[in-house]
Amino acid sequence: MRFIPKDVCDTIVHLHHKEKLKTYQIIKRLREEGISVGPTGVRGVIKRYNETGTVAHRKRSGRTRTHGDEIREQLNEMYEKNQETTSTDARRTLLEKGDCN
Repeated sequence: MRFIPKDVCDTIVHLHHKEKLKTYQIIKRLREEGISVGPTGVRGVIKRYNETGTVAHRKRSGRTRTHGDEIREQLNEMYEKNQETTSTDARRTLLEKGDCN
């Protein structure tokens, strides 16, 4: 199932539980609003809501990030200023600022 934005998930749950619409009716209503979601996506959102009570996306597996959004933003600014910046230069700059270990 491809990623469905949270606001669309909320709409799907509302249409299913509050307005008692079937899957095909929900798809039709969303298409009228210019949103394209297939039946598998709609059923997946409803299933997730029924199982967990929320439409929040489940935690994904994989390696956790080693740095936060602030450092990521600083790195992006460094690379925008000088695209030839190496990771060693970026690390050295962050160490001098005290933002990296």
